[in-house]
This record gives sequence, C-alpha cells and structure tokens, in this order.
Amino acid sequence: MTSAMADLIIYADAGGSKTVARGICGANGRQFEVRGGACVPSSGIAEALGSIEGTIAHLIDAAGMTPGRVRIWLALASAGIDDEVSKQSFLTGLAEAVHELRLVGDGEAALMGCVGDRDGAVISVGTGVAAFAKRQGQSTFYDGWGWPYGDRGGGAHIGREAVAAFLEATDFDQVGLDPLHDALVNTIGAGRAAIFVWLASASRKAAAALAPLVAESAAAGSHAAAGVMADAAGHIQRLIHAIRPADGGPVYLTGGAVGLIEPYLQLDTPIEIVPDACLLGARHLAVDWLSNMHRDALRASLKQ
Repeated sequence: MTSAMADLIIYADAGGSKTVARGICGANGRQFEVRGGACVPSSGIAEALGSIEGTIAHLIDAAGMTPGRVRIWLALASAGIDDEVSKQSFLTGLAEAVHELRLVGDGEAALMGCVGDRDGAVISVGTGVAAFAKRQGQSTFYDGWGWPYGDRGGGAHIGREAVAAFLEATDFDQVGLDPLHDALVNTIGAGRAAIFVWLASASRKAAAALAPLVAESAAAGSHAAAGVMADAAGHIQRLIHAIRPADGGPVYLTGGAVGLIEPYLQLDTPIEIVPDACLLGARHLAVDWLSNMHRDALRASLKQ
C-alpha cells in the first residue's frame, strides 16, 4: 500500500556563505534545523539551486520522512535575487522541487523579521550587505550589488580589502611589520607562488572567511586591520544615515558580520541588533500556511 503524502514546512535564510533552514513536520509539529551551502542566484543558478535542494534533502532525512512522499512548503529569504533574470530562473528551478513557494530578498525578509509588515529600516551585514527601508508603504533598497564591486562593509569586502593591503605589503617587503600580515601569511601563504595559488581560487566566501581574522588582528593592535574595519564601518554608517526613519526610530542591524563592525560604528542614530532577522522574516512568510493544515502543534512551534 502506498504511504500518504506528508507535509514539511521549511523556512530558510540563504546567504553568501551558508543557508540556515528549519523544517516543521505537518503531522506533529516537530522542528529540525540544518545548514547548507551558499545561495546567491545572481552569482550562479546551479550552485544556488543545489544548495537549496541539498538543504531540503537534509531536512527530509532529519525528519525521518520518505523522499518523494513529502509536500514541501518553502518560505525562502535569499541573497542575490535583485537581478530579475536570475530570480526567474531560480523560481523556475525551485518550483520543480516544492509544493508551494514564497521567495523574498534578504533585505525585505530582515525587515519583516524586525517589524513584521510595518514601516522601518534594516541593514543586513553578512557576507554581503543589503539595506532595506519601507516608508509609508514604499520600499527602497540600498547596496546588495554583490561581489566584487558592491556589498561594501560586509564580510567579503573586509576580506578583500585586507588581502589588498597584504599584497601591497608583500610588494614593498613590509610583511611582518603588522599583525595582520602575519595572520594572512598563515592563511594565504608566503611568496608569489603560494599567493597566486590562493588568489586563483579566492571566492566571495573565501574572502568573507577572513573577516573574523581581520577583526581579531585589529583587536591585537594591527593598524592595517583597524583601518580596514574602520573603512567597512564607514560604509555601514552612511547606509544608516541614508535609511534612518524620520520619526527617530531605530535602524535594525542583522547578519553574521554585525558583531565585527559594531565596535567601529560612530552613530547619532539609534540602532537595534536583531540576530537571525532574515530567518525570522522567512518564518513570518510561513505562518499563515498553518491555517491550511489546522495543526495546533505547528502553530505553537512557530511561535517559539
């Protein structure tokens, strides 16, 4: 006898370094969390689809469900969907893997996670940077231009600028004069041959992975690293000034690199840090699916 179809609600935050997803079983409200790969459709549809499809498969396995016998309800907050062509290709690919889909950009999702459907302003500072403001129902986006020219102030930008400083130090035989250089020698290598090998495979994710090291070097007294961090904070400060609410309300900050940037911010605008705001925004999109399933357990679990 063929088993009945099961329902799995998934809400996920897909970014430039990783995907964080939570699944909720329709039968009993049990929750599961998994992490998948980077998802930036504008930088590669195949990789982005592969990350989401792999994440879905991991959640199905974690829930003990049978592949092919699961209806997937996916609420997805994704980086890199400002390009309409990439977005439509991404939607087409996802539609083949899910029963129902809701897709929003990471900036819009982050604001949903902070204020729901109300007006407000948010900056997501992770691998990249996306700012989103809603005033009297009108939406405005800032940055989110992507690697390597945009996303100023994010983790990848910090890593790229640190590597540029390291290359200049290498050119003028100044490696070893600053703690940042020593830290990057251990990561990238010493000498032109080793450095070229690293550069040849350097990606947005690889650059972002250097950001914590840069922040640690700045805290250890590196002038070069402190300069990189101050420059990154300057970009975020300009965004805060551009999107701050007229009523004096806070600008919300979220994302994995916020903690690195915050010590360098010099502000005259109130801010509030909301961890996992993009994931909360994706959850906001998923909540009303519960009424279709009339499951009290699911409703309770989403409010946790």
